[in-house]
Amino acid sequence: MAIIKKGLLGGFSGKVGPVVGYRAMGQDLMRSKAKPRTSPAVGKELYNRNKFRTAHQWLLPLIDFLRLGFQDYAPTFAGFVAAKSYLLRNAFTGKYPNQVFNPALTLLSYGTLDQSDTAEVSVPSADKMILRWSGGEYEYNERCMYVIYHPESTTALFETAGNQRRFGKATIRLPKYLSGQNVLVYLAFTTDDRKNRSKSQFLGEFTIPQPADQPLHRNRKKR
Repeated sequence: MAIIKKGLLGGFSGKVGPVVGYRAMGQDLMRSKAKPRTSPAVGKELYNRNKFRTAHQWLLPLIDFLRLGFQDYAPTFAGFVAAKSYLLRNAFTGKYPNQVFNPALTLLSYGTLDQSDTAEVSVPSADKMILRWSGGEYEYNERCMYVIYHPESTTALFETAGNQRRFGKATIRLPKYLSGQNVLVYLAFTTDDRKNRSKSQFLGEFTIPQPADQPLHRNRKKR
């Protein structure tokens, strides 16, 4: 049984025979009822499934960040689904069947605000990371957003309302489990009202030192 919400000419919710009706992102949609699979996926279909799984699992710890980062990406596409679509289309290098995921090519935020002209990451100790940035036009009420991603454990440390952009700096306290580990760092900016944001910048891969290690330092220019 299905429920007609807007009269005979409107969309419906539920199942009618082989058709399922539902509403998503302001649209009334229909799809055919799924049929049981009788044969295993092979070849390109299996490859695409694995590619989709890679994208899904990699982005999974960033759901809350992506809700803001990819907000308003498209009228019917936002948040986690939008970020996954971008990743699948832009962050795999090579040709089938030898494509490889490159996290440097994906975006975790999408918008029209200026990126910084330069950005710098330093790790002065095992429990502290410092982000510095400069350049790019910006409004007085912009704040930094950042992601520190640990690929080995598929976990992430992130902030969607960090220091004001005009300060040019954010200091981040690192958990103990990241000591000696490699992490990926991304930077973006958003306005206080969350209505606008920049595209994220991949700042590079960094090794968090053990307590006795020397600081690691690297610069990245705007891509």
